[in-house]
Amino acid sequence: MSYNGWKNRATWNVALWIGNDEGMYNFAKECGTYANFVEQMREVGYTETPDNVAYNDSGLDIPRLEEYFADLRAEDDECTEAEDEAERLAHTEECEEGHDYY
Repeated sequence: MSYNGWKNRATWNVALWIGNDEGMYNFAKECGTYANFVEQMREVGYTETPDNVAYNDSGLDIPRLEEYFADLRAEDDECTEAEDEAERLAHTEECEEGHDYY
């Protein structure tokens, strides 16, 4: 049975906490994969969401959570590219016309 677009309530709850808690979201992006996230969380003493859903619950849709983490990485890459382009444009605007500053 589907739950808010996720395979089940447990998977939805894990994704919900990762996506809606800024600290956890940033930590998840740093971890890169769901498997690494679970390991890192375990090492610091967190084994479940604040709603008591275990990060290693046997009912979790792990492939979908790994896909979610891939989306987080892609989102981060897009932001980096946009920031790089904005920085390049800002530098170009600072230069006087007709002069190259390299």
